[in-house]
Amino acid sequence: MPNLSLKPTHKPIKTYYAALEQYAKLGVNHEGAVQTAFQQLLESCGQQLKWTLIPQYAIKRPKKQPIRIDGALVDDYNLARAYWEAKDSQDDLKKEIKKKFAVGYPKDNIIFQQPNRAILYQDGKLVMDEDITKPQMLVDVVRQFFEYRPPAIEQWEKAVD
Repeated sequence: MPNLSLKPTHKPIKTYYAALEQYAKLGVNHEGAVQTAFQQLLESCGQQLKWTLIPQYAIKRPKKQPIRIDGALVDDYNLARAYWEAKDSQDDLKKEIKKKFAVGYPKDNIIFQQPNRAILYQDGKLVMDEDITKPQMLVDVVRQFFEYRPPAIEQWEKAVD
């Protein structure tokens, strides 16, 4: 299983904070803008594992409209390995998470992110709730997000090797 090479001093982390700083200078804080900084970070990290970030990823539901999640990281076999949902700083993140889970958002490996906070769920459990204004905490959350393997995927990867 490949590990994510990421440190607070690496370019993707610095680029993330620089983008947020630029948005703040311009007085821009709406979700559609600030999510792009995190999207670029996910894309950069995903390249290391040969995963592709698919923005506005549709999740089909029986007899209902599909859910459109802000992004999913998929592997070369088109398996969704991780999901991402962005919110702006004005949103009550815990309340938004409850709403998203109530409509069927996946709980196996999903990060809910605001410019200053990230909440990570894996296997339906809250794993991390961190202040990501600190670069090391951002790195820790992103690493946990990318390095997680559900048991079925772990077994499959071993069989492939």
